Amino acid sequence: KLLGRYYPIATTENVEIPLPPPPSPSFQLQPIYFKSGQTPLIYDPMSVISYGYASCTGISILFVYALRTFGIPARIAGTPAWNGVVEHGNHNWVEVYDVSTQSWTF
Repeated sequence: KLLGRYYPIATTENVEIPLPPPPSPSFQLQPIYFKSGQTPLIYDPMSVISYGYASCTGISILFVYALRTFGIPARIAGTPAWNGVVEHGNHNWVEVYDVSTQSWTF
């Protein structure tokens, strides 16, 4: 209501919203590959998409962002020592909240 005093409130009634143009014919989706040892170099979503690869951390972050974009509750889970051995390094994975069981699953 406060914004209505300063900005006119628009309505979308009888307004046609144009769709974005389709991708150009040269546009191709590129796969993203797992490549160990990339964290912290490549782990943000834009870098993962640009380079086309990331470690489990980068791929997990990208996947969680994608799921959340569509309203799917998701989180990153992980361990600092894979299989309990510090020398094996960390590992991350994605968990999704299942409303039917009210629990996080992977």
